[in-house]
Amino acid sequence: MQHLLHPLTKQDLELVELAKDKIRNRYRKRWHQLAAALRTTDGEIYTGIHIDAYVSALAVCAEQVTIGTALSEKEMQIDTIVAVRHPKPANPDQEINPVTPCGRCRELICDYGKDAWVIVCHEGEMVKIKASEMLPEKYYLPGISKGN
Repeated sequence: MQHLLHPLTKQDLELVELAKDKIRNRYRKRWHQLAAALRTTDGEIYTGIHIDAYVSALAVCAEQVTIGTALSEKEMQIDTIVAVRHPKPANPDQEINPVTPCGRCRELICDYGKDAWVIVCHEGEMVKIKASEMLPEKYYLPGISKGN
């Protein structure tokens, strides 16, 4: 996997900081612990937080909220996306760091940015990887799928 990982640019680091700022401002113990930020291929930036619920199956990931926010404004393609997690108060390490998207989010990211970058932590370092590398052999229907 090492060869698939790439260093972050200044723009990538700014995107991470926007996601961190969002969860610092919106963190709510047991409710809002994750935030995401995305940059579109035309350079616009959107942020969002995850939506928790008493019934966990109803929760919505921060990446999904952020993609929905961007799509509610206009048609877009994702260039880069990052999700970060606020540590629980009892955690000795209070650093806010990127997290790897779940499988559902990987699917959605690929649907709205087949060449999108995803910022993750790997061996303690922030790096980026193509979303398609995180979801090999994505199922596409030629001529129908938004991913083609």
